[in-house]
Amino acid sequence: MKAISQLIICIFSIFFLASEKALCHAELVLASHTNNYFISPSATPTHYNERKTLDTELSALRQDDKLTDWLYARIAYNAENPRERLPFLMATESETWRKPQTNDENEAWLNLLINQGYYQLYTGNVLKSIEQYEKAYAFYQRKPLKSFDLVEYIFKPLGNNYTRLGDYSNALFIQNKSLTIASAKSDSLTIASIYSNLAISYKSMGDLKQAEKACLKGFGYLPPKHSLSGLLYNTLADIEYEKGDYVEAGKKVQLALYSLSGNKSSNSLYWLLSAYTLAGNIELRKNNFITARLNYNKGLQLIEHYFKGSRNREKANLLIQSGNISIAQKEPEIALNFYNQALQILRPDFRSFDYGGLPSFKHLYSENRLYDALEGRGNALSLMKKQDEALNNYLLALATGNKSRNEFANADDRVYYQKQSKRLAEVAITTAYDLWIKTKKKKYSLTILGIAEQTKARTLLDQIQRNQQSVLNTNNSNFKEYNALKRAIAYYQKEHLLHKESKALLNNLQETQYKLAILDKKIQKRYPSWNKTNTIESFPAEKLINQIPSKFTIINFFWGEKAVYIINAKQGNIDTIIRLDNTWQLKPEISNFIQFYFKHGPSAMVNNPEKFFKSSHQVYRRLLSKSLQNELQQLVIIPDDILAYLPFESLITNANYSMSIAKWPFLIKKTPISYAYSLQTWLSPAIKAQSDQKGFSGFFISKSIDENISIPAVAIEAEKLGKQLKGKYFIDEDASITPFKHALNTSKVLHLSTHSFMFGPLAQPALQLADGKFFLFELSAIARVPNLMVLSSCRTADGTMASGEGVLSLSRGFTAAGTNGVVASLWNINDGATSQLMTSFYENLQKRKDAAISLHQAKIVWITQEHSNSALLLPYYWSSLIYIGKPQIISLENANNYIVLYVALLGIPLVIMTGYFFRKRKK
Repeated sequence: MKAISQLIICIFSIFFLASEKALCHAELVLASHTNNYFISPSATPTHYNERKTLDTELSALRQDDKLTDWLYARIAYNAENPRERLPFLMATESETWRKPQTNDENEAWLNLLINQGYYQLYTGNVLKSIEQYEKAYAFYQRKPLKSFDLVEYIFKPLGNNYTRLGDYSNALFIQNKSLTIASAKSDSLTIASIYSNLAISYKSMGDLKQAEKACLKGFGYLPPKHSLSGLLYNTLADIEYEKGDYVEAGKKVQLALYSLSGNKSSNSLYWLLSAYTLAGNIELRKNNFITARLNYNKGLQLIEHYFKGSRNREKANLLIQSGNISIAQKEPEIALNFYNQALQILRPDFRSFDYGGLPSFKHLYSENRLYDALEGRGNALSLMKKQDEALNNYLLALATGNKSRNEFANADDRVYYQKQSKRLAEVAITTAYDLWIKTKKKKYSLTILGIAEQTKARTLLDQIQRNQQSVLNTNNSNFKEYNALKRAIAYYQKEHLLHKESKALLNNLQETQYKLAILDKKIQKRYPSWNKTNTIESFPAEKLINQIPSKFTIINFFWGEKAVYIINAKQGNIDTIIRLDNTWQLKPEISNFIQFYFKHGPSAMVNNPEKFFKSSHQVYRRLLSKSLQNELQQLVIIPDDILAYLPFESLITNANYSMSIAKWPFLIKKTPISYAYSLQTWLSPAIKAQSDQKGFSGFFISKSIDENISIPAVAIEAEKLGKQLKGKYFIDEDASITPFKHALNTSKVLHLSTHSFMFGPLAQPALQLADGKFFLFELSAIARVPNLMVLSSCRTADGTMASGEGVLSLSRGFTAAGTNGVVASLWNINDGATSQLMTSFYENLQKRKDAAISLHQAKIVWITQEHSNSALLLPYYWSSLIYIGKPQIISLENANNYIVLYVALLGIPLVIMTGYFFRKRKK
C-alpha cells in the first residue's frame, strides 16, 4: 500500500504511549492509587505470578466491597504479562459487581479504561484501543477529575490512534482540543508536540502547506536543542518527501537524526526509530539501496535493543520497506521473504490460512501494515510470473484497506481513502486483465468489474443505505439522535461558511461532528447492516450482472493512471473488456474537447461545426466504437474521472460529415442513454414515495441574483408547466428556502429552475433561492426526498472531481439523500432551449413513460424539428441535461383534470334534465 504508507509513514513518530510522565506515575506504589493512570510492565509488582493468589485476593476485595483495590489488582496482574493476560483485563468491566461511586473509584475506573486502551495497542489492536480510549473520554466527560491530565493520558494516544487508522477528521478534532487545553495552561512543550501531531494529520490528508505551517509553529515553543526539535525536523522531512523534494527531505531528516541521537528517553528513541525509517524511505526513492537498507537495519536494531516484544507494527513496516528495496533491485524471492516475516508478525497464524498460506477475507482486519505486506507479496509474485497468486494478494490487500475505510465515520475521510486506493486497484485490474486475455475465464472478467465497482461512488452508496435505514427507523432513539446531529451539523456548516469569522460556530461544528462519529460506531455495533462492506468479496460481480434488466447494456469505465478499461455488461454476462493504453495522452485530449466545445460556451461549435464533428467522432472511436457493435435498446453509462463531464449522447458515430446538422449521426439516435454513479447504486432498491409524497412542486426564479437582469425563459417555462401540470408553483419571491425544504419532504417530483453555482474557496455547490442559498451539504439533514429531481439550472451535474468516488455535484447530493433519479446539467444551460426541452420532457412523463426515456424523446424531438437557426441543433443546446439514476415511471396529473371533473359533474344532471324534457315534450 505504497500510497497510503507514504501518507502515514511518520505517524508513529508522534505516539506517546510510554511517555516519561506516565512512567513516573507508574513507579508510584500501587497501594497509594494516586494519579496512577498508567502501569508499565517494568514498574509493576510481581506478586501475582500465580493466578490462584490473585483470585483469592480478588474474592476478598469483592466481599469487602473494595472496588478501587479490586480494579488496581487486576490492572497490575495484566501488566506483568499483557500479551497473555489482556483478555483477563478486558473482562474486568463485565465482572464488576457494581458501578464506581466515589472519587477514588471513578479514578480507578478511568485508570482501567486507559490501561485497556494502552495494552490493546501494545498488542497491535488499534481499533479496540480506540474504543477503550473513547470510553475513557466519555467517562471523563461524565465524571471529570481535577488532577487528571486529559491531554497526556487520553487525547494524545486517542488522536494518534485515529491517525494510525487514517481517521484524520477525528484526529484533527482531538488534536485541536488538546491544543486549546495546553494553550490555556501555557504548557509550551505539550503545545509543540501537538503542533507536530497536527502537522502529520494535515500532511496525511494532503494539505502540505498547512502541515508545514503547523510544524514551524511548533518550533516556536521549544527551547534550544530540545529533543522535540528532532520530531519536528522529522515531520518537516516527511513533508518535503511528500512534495517529492528528496534532497531537502534528506537534509531535514539528518537534522532529526542529529537531534535525537544520544538521547535515551523512551520518546526520543521512538522518534529516532521514525527518523531511521524515513531516512531509509528517502534513500529508497533516490535509488540508494545500500544506504536505505542500512537505515532500516538501524531501526530494526533499535527495536530489538529498546523495544523488544513491542513495536511490532513498526518492525513489520521496516521489514516491508526492506522488501520494497528487493523489489526495486528485481530480487522478488528475497522480497517475498521480507513480506512473509512482516505477515508473521501481523498475523502469526497466517500460514494456516487459505490461498497458499494467506488469510481469507473473513480473517482480515483493519491494519495498514497488513495492506502493505499483502501488496508487497503481490508485487513479488508478479515479478516471479505467478500472476494468479499475485492477484489473490492484491485482492486481499484491497479488502484489508476496505476494513479500515469502514471504520471512518466521516464521509470526507472515506472519499480520501477511495482516492488513495485507486492506484492498487489499477494494478489488480491490470493483473486480472492479463489473465483474462490469456485464459478467457469468466472469473477474471468478473474480478475486473468487481474491482472497478470498488473504485466508484462507494461513499455515495454508504450514504444512500444509511439514509434509507434512518427513514425506516425514525422511531428508534439512536436514529433520532443521529438525524438530529446531522441537522445540527448542516446548520453549523452553513453558518460557518457564511460567517467565517465565528470561531464558536467552528467549535460547535467540530464537537457535533465528533459526537456523530461516536454515535455512528454505536449504531454500527448494534446494527451491523448500518455499515455494509459492499466489496467484491461481500457483493460479487456475478450477482451484480445477473440483476441487470434484460433490455439494458451497461458500459462501465475504469480510468487509471496508465490505462482505461471499458467493461461492456448485459444481464448475466460481460460481453467485452477493452483496455486503452496511454492515459496520459488520452486524458488531455478528452478534457480539451469538453472544455473547448461545451464548458466555454457554444462559439467553438457554432463557428466550426465540421471541426467539432470530426473531434466528436474521434472521441467516439476511442471510447465506444469497439464496445457498441450490436443493436441496443437502452444504454447506461457509468463514467469515471474526466468522463463524468462528457455528454455521450452527443458523440458522432461515423465519419460521414454533412453540412446539415439534422443529418448528423449522434449516438442518441441509436439508443436512449442514461447515467449512473456505479452499478451498485443503479441496482440498489428504489425508494418508494411515502403516502404524503404526492404530485409536482416547481420553484422558478426568473431574476438574476442581483435582480438587475430578468430571465424571460424561466417565466415562460413556469407558465407552460403551469398549464400542463397540476402542482404547487413557487415563483420568484415565493421560491424561498422554507417551502423548498417542505417540498423536498412532500413532493413526488420537484422541479428547480433557479441559479446554481460554486460558492466559496472550497467550491461548495449551491442553489440560489429567493431568500438565501441552499448548499449541497444541507441535503444530509433532509429526511426524505422526491422520487425525481429535475434541476433545470446551470452545472447541477458539475462539481469537484474526487478520484475514485466521482463528481461531488448537487445531483449526486440528491442521489445520496435517496432520490431515484435526477435530471441535471453538465454546463451552463441555454435558457430558451432548456425551457422547450422541459416542456417536452413533462409531456412524455405524463404519458407514464420512464423518466430517462422521456428526456431522450424530448431531445430527439429537438434535433428532428426545424428551428429558426439551425445552430440550435448543435449538442451544446440540447445535450447538457442528462438523466442520472434508476429507471422509473412517474405518474403526474394534468393541470386541467379538475375542469374535466367539473364538466362531468355538471353534465350528469344536464343529461338527466334533457332526457326529462325530451320525454315530456314527446308525450
